[in-house]
Amino acid sequence: MELEDEPQVDPHYLELLHGSKLPQAYLPPAMRGPQKPWVRTSAAVVVSCFLGATTCGVCLTYGLSHF
Repeated sequence: MELEDEPQVDPHYLELLHGSKLPQAYLPPAMRGPQKPWVRTSAAVVVSCFLGATTCGVCLTYGLSHF
């Protein structure tokens, strides 16, 4: 069995890209690559919110830790 020189994209992944009824914002790409600026900004804001809450000691599931 010979190895191919170029990596191949999983055909099931390609089927998901074209056959999905969900909006792209709900199901963002699972692979690295160029993204729309608003997707990158949204991801940075969400991650920052979680990091900020963790830094302040706020449990996002149960609320403040002293209750």
